[in-house]
Amino acid sequence: MGASGILHEIDVVAIKDGTLIVGECKTGKVSRNDVFNFYTKIGDTKAHFSIFAFIGSFPDPQTRDFVKRNPAIIRLENMGNMDAPEVLSELKQGLQTKA
Repeated sequence: MGASGILHEIDVVAIKDGTLIVGECKTGKVSRNDVFNFYTKIGDTKAHFSIFAFIGSFPDPQTRDFVKRNPAIIRLENMGNMDAPEVLSELKQGLQTKA
């Protein structure tokens, strides 16, 4: 439940030592609406870190730019073309940038 009192469906939730991480995982086509809905969940849950992970790519350059410029979201795009070490490397890099 978020600060607004609204229940949110969140794919991944991790809490350790008071730090909250939320994650959204998409296997199909990602829409701009998906990104903005997730952004709303991040703010409402007061997450410290968030991960938007998906197999494909963003629907348009403007949506990709929004996520790239947003310090609240770690982007794992095109995971369908990565092996496990590449995914972990991208995740570590994203976490270091946000710390």
